[in-house]
Amino acid sequence: GAVAGGITGALTTPLDTVRARQMNEAGEGSKGYGGISASISRIVEEEGWQGLFTGVKPRVLWLSLGGTVFFSSLEAAKSAFM
Repeated sequence: GAVAGGITGALTTPLDTVRARQMNEAGEGSKGYGGISASISRIVEEEGWQGLFTGVKPRVLWLSLGGTVFFSSLEAAKSAFM
């Protein structure tokens, strides 16, 4: 569970970064980032490819810990009720 959560978190970080930037820009009343491909292009132009992976370490840690807790709880519940 922890490994799967960590891998998923790392692979989906660029989409989460784009979503977060679009949401933050929309609240400020500016033009915003546009669509997904326009947002990706803007981030890569301004920050390089690394910009798409902003926050990958805390995201992977959070999802890995969440997966560990979830699957540990699931196994404990299965043992208790079966």
